[in-house]
Amino acid sequence: MFWFGDELYNLYNSVNLEESEKTAEIEFLLEVVGGIKYKDYILGKRISDDKKELIVSYIRQRTETDRPIQQIIGKSFFAGELFCVNENTLIPRPETELIIEVLKDYFSENEKFGMLDIGSGTGCISIIAAKNFRQANILGCDNCQECIDTCQKNADLLNCSNVNFRLSDVFSNIKDRFDVIVSNPPYISYSDKTQVQDNVLRFEPHNALFAENDGYYFYEKIISEAHNYLCGKSVLIFEIGINQEKRICELLKDNSFSEIRIKKDFNNINRIISAKYSH
Repeated sequence: MFWFGDELYNLYNSVNLEESEKTAEIEFLLEVVGGIKYKDYILGKRISDDKKELIVSYIRQRTETDRPIQQIIGKSFFAGELFCVNENTLIPRPETELIIEVLKDYFSENEKFGMLDIGSGTGCISIIAAKNFRQANILGCDNCQECIDTCQKNADLLNCSNVNFRLSDVFSNIKDRFDVIVSNPPYISYSDKTQVQDNVLRFEPHNALFAENDGYYFYEKIISEAHNYLCGKSVLIFEIGINQEKRICELLKDNSFSEIRIKKDFNNINRIISAKYSH
């Protein structure tokens, strides 16, 4: 019997993707657009013809333009929740969810604390933190007004009342102190531009990808100024790029941070680094 999934796979033939990537995108489309899980579709559950047509049209856009499927439909999952994304925001990556896991190492579910998220983008880190720590007071900041608007839209859609967003270039518009500062900053060196996937380079915002000083600009700035904005437990948590841990550890130690911890991602790459400020 002809299966709609076969048609979807055939539409992907013109795109240079691994089979696993094609499957992941089809599962994503079936769930977000079709409203059903891939496994349920396999077991015989079907979707309406208009949803089928919409899914096919999205895949055709994907194959004709190479634009990421999340941007085409304006949605992306992060930590099991669906977020609005657009050309101004970085598409959330699964490894960034590890920041939430590291937060749980420092704070209990019902603990009251203040958190600052620098470079919020879609607001995914701030909002998922707000949903996991309902007593926390969370502020996300970004230097892009369009990102701030997207953050607020996502917070409203996900019914988060303990998170706010503010336009600020790092600490430029921040006056308060926080128990924890987290950031997934731009960390790719401009010299590594040629190593970035073509569709990422073409469609995702460069100001969310690349940083001066060989990719260390935002780490240097945040680490050197964080003591002015930390209180209580005084925790700093970063997502980092491949092979950046040595330099960032040095920066942390030089700026009176200690108890440095590193968490690996699903590919065994050092991905999240955390430390405490020694007052």
